[in-house]
Amino acid sequence: MLQLLARFTHTGRPGGGVNDTERTLVQHSSFLPPLNQAKGTTHLMHDKITAQTRAGHHKVGFDDVRWIMKHNRKGDLAASRFWLINTLPTHEQMYLIPGTVPCQMEEAWVNEVIGDLNRNLDDYILVIYGKNNVDDSVDRKFTQLTKLGFTQVFIYYGGMFEWCLLQDVYGNDLFPWEIATQGTQTSPPDMLHWAPAAKFVGHM
Repeated sequence: MLQLLARFTHTGRPGGGVNDTERTLVQHSSFLPPLNQAKGTTHLMHDKITAQTRAGHHKVGFDDVRWIMKHNRKGDLAASRFWLINTLPTHEQMYLIPGTVPCQMEEAWVNEVIGDLNRNLDDYILVIYGKNNVDDSVDRKFTQLTKLGFTQVFIYYGGMFEWCLLQDVYGNDLFPWEIATQGTQTSPPDMLHWAPAAKFVGHM
């Protein structure tokens, strides 16, 4: 289970200075190493993620999304192992979490990867997100991708709604979004645009 803590901490700087007021988010990740983990541990991380996946633990939190966001290679689809995939409607592709595969490129990328016999689908780590924690489209996408042979597929159930709430509290530097070329939205919508629809209000 993921646990979120918000705290102020002393943060060492390369020059020896200390910032007493830097706000730091600490989340016990389900499988990913800290953002400052030394290089050379990718293989160990791969083994641990695979074990978690086979156990059915496919949920991840916002800190895992931030890790993927920082480690993918968005400009080179073929070379990247870490990808964010969204299930938002086509007309809502204007504002996305940075590093998200453009929806118009997703099908071609998937076909390229599964059609290349020299590639191992176990090497790809995919994180799916949608509008919010009750968005069923992420589960359908999870099923679709796993049936195609991808074994390391995870879901960020918080989706855009949680991401925007965190952005409102902690700022755009920690929880940014990027303006994509697709979509019809010209200005950022209110965060409630991504909120879950009420099931009881007005019906009981």
